[in-house]
Amino acid sequence: MLGVDRDERAVSVARAALAPAFARAGWPCQLQAADTLSELQPAAVAQRADVSCVIGNPPWIGGAQAKAAPWLRALLADFERDGAGEPLRERKQGVLADAYVRFLRWSLEVARLARRGAVLALVTNGSYLDGPVHRGLRAMLLRELDTLDVIDLGGNALLARSATRDDNVFGVRPQVAVLIATRRAEPGRPRSAALRYLRVHGPLQAKLDRLEQLALRAPELCPLATTGPLYRLVPTADVGAEYASWPSLPELMPFHREGVQTNRDAVAIDADRALLLARMQAFAAGRGGGELAPALAALAHYDPARAQARVRAALAAEPPVRCPLVRRARSPLPPATSRLARSHGPLRARAGHRAQGSRRVALDARRSQSDRDRQLPALDSVVLSGARVPEPRARRSGEPHPSRRARAGNPRRSRGRQP
Repeated sequence: MLGVDRDERAVSVARAALAPAFARAGWPCQLQAADTLSELQPAAVAQRADVSCVIGNPPWIGGAQAKAAPWLRALLADFERDGAGEPLRERKQGVLADAYVRFLRWSLEVARLARRGAVLALVTNGSYLDGPVHRGLRAMLLRELDTLDVIDLGGNALLARSATRDDNVFGVRPQVAVLIATRRAEPGRPRSAALRYLRVHGPLQAKLDRLEQLALRAPELCPLATTGPLYRLVPTADVGAEYASWPSLPELMPFHREGVQTNRDAVAIDADRALLLARMQAFAAGRGGGELAPALAALAHYDPARAQARVRAALAAEPPVRCPLVRRARSPLPPATSRLARSHGPLRARAGHRAQGSRRVALDARRSQSDRDRQLPALDSVVLSGARVPEPRARRSGEPHPSRRARAGNPRRSRGRQP
């Protein structure tokens, strides 16, 4: 037996537990601290025994922490092609860089090179069972193996909760799946794996008890038929030929574009317009560091030179800064309303609302914009964006009440009606 783990402490614990038993049985037991995906070539592992048996629980991390070795990168290219051998059309294939996907491909290569067949037994993230980008992975498993047993332990916290309890056996967010597969020593023979599937529901202890009692010949492992192009390893409803004849989503929406991503808010957003313009001018000229550093750093999906050209074009089209036409009351408006306010006659606080601190304003939508601009001298205050109406100023000596001025300006209004 060859046991490998990157954690030296785990290797020591395993050696203390397994070495005596293997010695009594006369079996070799070699345990070592190493990185399987970078230090163990599949061909070398496959030649160690007539029948290779790969048992593992790969790391539960979203993506591999290091770049794949060139030989592993070449192997993973098989998962980037669909069942017909065509490259996957998805632009985002990051899920194929997950650590468990790399271990699956490594294990499959050991099985393919084994002299007298192989057995695989892996506990992994179960997203590959029906993930669209994993269809090339599933197609290769079915094409290279003879039997394929999937025990779906569920527990996916990324989906909506179901009516029944479905715990995760590891306490992680993705679902968990057990894969047990075999490959016979018959090189050159076309293969099509016999697929069986079992879904285990319930709380944690019930799942563990069920696994302890489960046998590979159990009738609960039901045969499952799957077809391309997706080759799902879970039961799928038969939608019929009519549904399959409808246009696919890629055909209906061939254009793909990401939405707006706010990755550099500290550079592109500011409460002060003058500061923002100065920062954009510095960025467009290629000056500055510190706060501009995030915008000047090139990424795989971001080109600073292209962004600078766009900003220069925007600055060239920027109109001159003008003072807003706002007459402030004795209590100045909040800064948030100053940039939005525009003075015009109909926006006026009524004296009758002073006791309640009302926010109501009079708005005459029938007047044109030019008419409103001509009313600027008559303004006492401006209210926008829910700002509180300032207290009206005191009337000067001999000045009529605001309600009388309103009636005087509207001959049709009855004097007996309340303002």
